Amino acid sequence: MRGSSRGREVRGLQVTPEQDGDTSAVAGELRGPADLVREAVRGLAASRDRLAGALVPLYIIALVILIAAAAVGKLRWSNSLYFLEDLKFAAGTGQGALTVVNGLMLGAAATLLAVVAHQLPLMGAVEGRAGTGLGERFSLPWLAFAALALVLALDEVLMAHEYVAYRLDRGGVPRVFGVIDQDFFVFSIYGVAVLTVLWFALPTIVEFGSAVLPLCAFGLFMIVSQMIDFVPWHELTRTQQQILGPAEEAFKCLGGFSLMLYGVVLAHDVVERRVEAARGARDD
Repeated sequence: MRGSSRGREVRGLQVTPEQDGDTSAVAGELRGPADLVREAVRGLAASRDRLAGALVPLYIIALVILIAAAAVGKLRWSNSLYFLEDLKFAAGTGQGALTVVNGLMLGAAATLLAVVAHQLPLMGAVEGRAGTGLGERFSLPWLAFAALALVLALDEVLMAHEYVAYRLDRGGVPRVFGVIDQDFFVFSIYGVAVLTVLWFALPTIVEFGSAVLPLCAFGLFMIVSQMIDFVPWHELTRTQQQILGPAEEAFKCLGGFSLMLYGVVLAHDVVERRVEAARGARDD
């Protein structure tokens, strides 16, 4: 790979000394689930070492902005959700602004994941692995992931899951356990869809394991946001609503931010890998 004739063989594929012990030559070589788990753990560790120093300041800045937005909303309009409000309530100037920003971040993530889907077959072809490692079939999960990110972006702005939950409620569908809103069903579908796509995208995720930290953050933030969302809103006091409401939306925004960051890092790595492979092929 990359024009080198040295290294070890893994299931018929050449791995250079630089790649040996790294996660950059995995797809098509892994022998089973245990290998995936080991490589995923190693990839996460490599991603932490590579990205933590750059990402931590970005997350601190994002968190400060979200806390400041809640504080300003509370002090100026007696509503800590003012800038994080669903758009149907946004009658004031700037109201719901961060909801729009989150939709834009998810839309940017969708675009970047589509770039990844486009570049993977090109990279696989240059490396002589099309159809065996990162060929056409490995781009399909990333197209699906891009489509899901776009759906989430549209949902965030157009409030699709709120409308579906409203229709389910009007149609007589009971709340989950009698307390959790009917949007639980929508988010369950989203969750299953994302996990399914990630399963099929796993070879690529592991191969580019040093980029995976923001993807893990995306999953964590979205899970926390949904856990807060499952708390029965109308049973909360006004003070609890003013705390948990912004917290739920803030974690959701951090999730969108994380997915966008993952798209940036992964698209960069895939394009860089394709360019390096092409350069190595020309040198040969």
